[in-house]
Amino acid sequence: MDLILQFLFLACRRVTHKRKWTPAEETAVLTHFRMAIYRNEVPGKKACEECLEKYPALASRRWEDVKYKVKNLHRSFTQN
Repeated sequence: MDLILQFLFLACRRVTHKRKWTPAEETAVLTHFRMAIYRNEVPGKKACEECLEKYPALASRRWEDVKYKVKNLHRSFTQN
């Protein structure tokens, strides 16, 4: 029974592939969300979608990717 549950769990997992952020993508996110990173604010869906529309370099990214990039940038700045 446990083997069947493990198989079902593995079969239902979403497969994601990590892609490195290009310098143009990072620059676009930093430029657009500079003050949000400084204020320790994580942007919402609307703000992320506005950024995606404004910068064509981010065309291959989802709004969630932009949101988590801002969150991780702030975390990396505060750790240093």
